[in-house]
Amino acid sequence: MDKPKVSVLILSYNGKALLEDSVSSYLANDYENFDVVVIDNGSTDNTKEYVEQNFPKAKLVRLEKTEGIPAVLTLVWIMLLTKTVQSMQLLPTMM
Repeated sequence: MDKPKVSVLILSYNGKALLEDSVSSYLANDYENFDVVVIDNGSTDNTKEYVEQNFPKAKLVRLEKTEGIPAVLTLVWIMLLTKTVQSMQLLPTMM
């Protein structure tokens, strides 16, 4: 039987300094049908470039302008209607 798809979502706004530990730990798992999605909420600290350079296995969703948490979460749920959500992590800079 195929394992269900699991996605870990990491929402970040200027959280580049906090991404290394969280993204690395999620990418280190051995589950076969798994992905990590970093949602960059209009960051100005080069989060996009950092993720692209350091975590090529992670998927990146870049919002050009900063949106409120309700708008971002609505986007996330639309994106994941057919997927299983294992974890949603709000980095401290989002709160």
